[in-house]
Amino acid sequence: MINATAKPDTSGIRKPKREYIGMLYCLPYVLVFLFGMIIPMFYALYLSFFKQSLLGGTTFAGFDNFTRAFKDEALWGGFKNVLIYAAIQIPINLILSLVAALILDS
Repeated sequence: MINATAKPDTSGIRKPKREYIGMLYCLPYVLVFLFGMIIPMFYALYLSFFKQSLLGGTTFAGFDNFTRAFKDEALWGGFKNVLIYAAIQIPINLILSLVAALILDS
């Protein structure tokens, strides 16, 4: 006896195009993220290995730029300022936001 309600095997058939529409909706974000964030970050990393001068062009510097930067007191002073700012600002914002949430919840 043959079962008339059995569905045919469709495992080898291509998916309809409408299932890929979600990827098309995400494509603008992916392109902006790629060209606005990822590629410029890698280009900046690439440029950090070169020394540029106005008349002489660019020369490969290797890690000399990084060693000069880490020996500079201004860099460490900037790191210190950021840490102090974060140590003050983050707890204040956290407390204020929790107070605002409690006020809105009651």
